[in-house]
Amino acid sequence: MHTDPQVVVLFPGAWGNLAPKYLDFWMANPEKVFQRFFGNRVKVIKIVYSGASMDEIVQGAFVQLEREKVTSAIALGYSLGVSIMALACSRRPDLFTNCIKFQGDDDGIGWAGYLRGMSALLIPFVIALFTGWMRITSKRAVRRVFFTGERLQDATENQVDLVMTHLCPNAIYPLLELAFPPMKKRIPSIHIPSASIIGGKDIFYRKVRERPDQKVYSFPNWGHGAILEYTFVKQAIWNALIDFGFIPKTTDESTQH
Repeated sequence: MHTDPQVVVLFPGAWGNLAPKYLDFWMANPEKVFQRFFGNRVKVIKIVYSGASMDEIVQGAFVQLEREKVTSAIALGYSLGVSIMALACSRRPDLFTNCIKFQGDDDGIGWAGYLRGMSALLIPFVIALFTGWMRITSKRAVRRVFFTGERLQDATENQVDLVMTHLCPNAIYPLLELAFPPMKKRIPSIHIPSASIIGGKDIFYRKVRERPDQKVYSFPNWGHGAILEYTFVKQAIWNALIDFGFIPKTTDESTQH
């Protein structure tokens, strides 16, 4: 009997959009996990951000999903992509059955995370105020943002270089709307089953607010770059999907549930 594939929509973080080079790098592990879980009956769509504000970015996402004829999907957002995903889910709750918030929060970065982030990214931020674009060009900053926590803290220079080549530049205004607490857009509450995956050594997100229909998965030793480790991504997403009630198509995976 023919069944429609499970559609999964991926909302990348601030540094992983604009072009396939960046999207494919940052979303590689989530895409692989969903393909392992659902087998060959899955369709993964990676959102390409366009627009000068969150509203325009979300509207662009809906245009892309309409073009793909999506009527029902699981959504996953990473980092600041969680806020974009949450806004999309709040506007089209009929479109999304479940959402996974991977190291991010509906309301973006709070004051504590903002201050920790600025301690690592102050120079790129100041430059961006004058140029309109934010770029990370320091290996030290990349290590402080992405290479903390279990396994990642021992990253080689080649691993750091690889990440640096996949950090796309960001227009400063939508970034402020997502990350700067006084300018953050208020996201309406979403009421679909959600999983929030948080790392205790994440530079930006270490705690999230309790929300209806949301289960929090806390990993004390994970940093913000955990999405770069397949074993971490697989464990978190696999557990969330099972708790949502989905049944894996493959049986050779194990989780620490």
